[in-house]
Amino acid sequence: MILKKILILFVVACLLFGCVLVPKQEYTVQHIVLLWLKPDIAERKKQEIIEGTNALIEINQVKRVTIGHSIPSDRNIVDDSFDLGVLFEFETVDAMKNYTKDPLHKAFVEKSIKGNIEKIIVYDFEK
Repeated sequence: MILKKILILFVVACLLFGCVLVPKQEYTVQHIVLLWLKPDIAERKKQEIIEGTNALIEINQVKRVTIGHSIPSDRNIVDDSFDLGVLFEFETVDAMKNYTKDPLHKAFVEKSIKGNIEKIIVYDFEK
């Protein structure tokens, strides 16, 4: 019986204090990239773009990267015409600018982006 009470107290303590000990990191600079792929692009190439984008987390300045497909919408204010959306997060504007000059980023753009997209739009903002 006493062991059961200790276990319950341990679980409650972990739930209460575990959340406090691991604060969510928020970053200041958001770099949003929207990609419209060429219609005849192979699924294999699309997967290569996704994997290559995720690998950009290896660049020191990149703090977080998320990539996904657009969500179809019937709302007039929603632009769902793009194929892939990417969100990069950085600590500073200078970090974002340095990221675009990184050899890994440049190689990825040359290998996977150029020649495979019809359109690309980038939105940058700071919070």
